This record gives sequence, C-alpha cells and structure tokens, in this order.
Amino acid sequence: MKKGMKKLAAVCAAIMLLFTGSIITGCELGPKIYEEGDFKYFISERTVTNETGKRKNVKEIGLDGLTEEGKQKEIIVVPSEIKGYPVTSLSRGGWFWAEGEETELDSGMLESENLKAIYLPKGIKVTAVKTFDQCPNLEKVVTLGQLGYSNMKLNENQKRYIRFLNDSILSENGTAKVKDGNAYYANISYYYNYESAENEGFYWIDNFAYGEKIGYIPEEPKRTGYTFGGWYKEAECENIWNFEADILPQAKYDHLGDELLQKTKLYAKWIKE
Repeated sequence: MKKGMKKLAAVCAAIMLLFTGSIITGCELGPKIYEEGDFKYFISERTVTNETGKRKNVKEIGLDGLTEEGKQKEIIVVPSEIKGYPVTSLSRGGWFWAEGEETELDSGMLESENLKAIYLPKGIKVTAVKTFDQCPNLEKVVTLGQLGYSNMKLNENQKRYIRFLNDSILSENGTAKVKDGNAYYANISYYYNYESAENEGFYWIDNFAYGEKIGYIPEEPKRTGYTFGGWYKEAECENIWNFEADILPQAKYDHLGDELLQKTKLYAKWIKE
C-alpha cells in the first residue's frame, strides 16, 4: 500500500513538473501582440455597465511599442482606433513586490532614434513611466484632448503641450509654463468652428517657435454633409492661413526674460455639400 502511494506521488510530481515546465518554456507571458502601421498592439476586453444597468463586454486596443515602419518616422500621430476598436492606452505600466521592495514592471515603451514629435488623441492613457525614455531626439508630446491618467516622465529636453482653455489659467506673468513638470500651453489651436463640435470645439493643437512657419499640417477634419474648405485666421473665415508663407508672431518676453504665450487660433471653413 505504501509502495503504491509512493509510486502515485512520483507520477503526480512528474506531471506537475512537466506542466510547470510547459508554462515556463512553452508559453509567452502577456497578451498576443499584433502590428498595424506604426504600432504594435494588443486587444483587451472588459465589462462595462450602461445607464440602464445592462452589462456588456467591449474590446479595446493597447499600444505596445513601435513597428520597424514606425521607428523610421520623425512625426507620429497615435490612432484613435485600430480595426474598429478604440485605442485607450500607450505602453503598459505597473508594479510588483519582490523581496519586500516595489519594482516597476513597464512594457511597450517606444524606441526610436528618429521620433521628434508625437500626437496623442483624446482619452488615451500613458501608464508606463519610461514610455519615451528610448526616444533621445523626441522634442514634444502633444495631447490633443484632456489627457487621461498618465504616469509618463519626460527629460529636460522633452516638452508636453496641452490645450489652452482660457486666460484665467495663465500664470501671473502670462508665460506658457504649466505647473506640471515639463508641460506647456500649446501656442496653436485648431477649431472645428461649428456648434456642438466634439472635444469642446478643439480639433488639434500644436506648438512651433515664434517667428517661424507652422511646420506640420494636421489631417483635414471631417463633418457629415460638409466639405472642409481650409484653415482661416478668424471664425468668420475671411483670411485663409497660408502655411507656405504665414509665420507665427515674433516672440515676446516678460521682465524676467520668460517667453510669453501668444495664441494663434485657426478655424475650419465648411462648405455645405
């Protein structure tokens, strides 16, 4: 009887060892990674509850680093959706405890020698602290909407630009610097220019040096039943902005030598179809 029990225990141990080994050597940790355009990504699923209390499962996209194609580009616009699913996060971040110490567990960071500017859509989360650590030539991170939860840290050469909403949030001396680390108010705002437009009327924001031309033209906005007619200097659409000739105003400084924020607002013209 004892001999039979020992044999059974040995068989169980062998099975457990085989099973454990297959987990360690035969399976990859983390979600399956796909590629689309500039990004690697994974698909996650979560349960949401609507206003009536009904629950349903929804799929979302998490970005997990750049593809070889993406690594070659100087300017990247993060997509708002892939394969019809919303993009909700850029990189993956978290912590785990090991030997009594909290350790960062980040993945999906961007790695590029060429990237100089990246534009983030509304609602995206940046959870990995070191998301942009491996982008030595990155100069600006532009958040097109109100940025969701973000853990990202930028070095002294990288700046984050956010939407400028109203004059009351300017610092006392009118500079563009925001209290949040390397964050600044963007000096260029593009507006949908019609009532009930999404994102509080903002289509795009950007930042370029004063006295220079706008160096990047965003993709044309879309509106059902209308054709886009260009970017204008006023809401009435009387004077079009010429990207090949027009320049931003010359820089101005306060008594401390800090550069003052000067807002350039561009408005979309719509032609009814």
